[in-house]
Amino acid sequence: MDAFGTPHGKRGYLNPDVMYFAIPRPNDEHVWIQIDVKVCDTDDDQAFAWNQFQLDYASGLKMLGSLIKPLGLTISPTGLHIRVAEMEATNFPGSLVRVTKQPADVLKILGLDKRFLYHGFATTEESK
Repeated sequence: MDAFGTPHGKRGYLNPDVMYFAIPRPNDEHVWIQIDVKVCDTDDDQAFAWNQFQLDYASGLKMLGSLIKPLGLTISPTGLHIRVAEMEATNFPGSLVRVTKQPADVLKILGLDKRFLYHGFATTEESK
């Protein structure tokens, strides 16, 4: 909280490796901005890239998750998985078969290019 100069901050309850802060908007103390900070305590470049993929593009990732669930796929903190529906009720963790933890591979598998997450689209037509 000292680093952001705010009295408003806390560690996540369900995500204890994420800290949430509220800071006043510059030049407007009546408007507050939320800043989320995730502690990535790993030297593993692949794990860091996956965390960045999930957090930088949370909105896009949630849309992807909704779109791929009916196809038997799931995106989780550990990667992209195929779900074995017959096992989900009795052993959910065991029902997930990891396909990849590489953000570029996830996009390729889903038929998307990097614009979906990294750049957006220039026009409405381009997004179709």
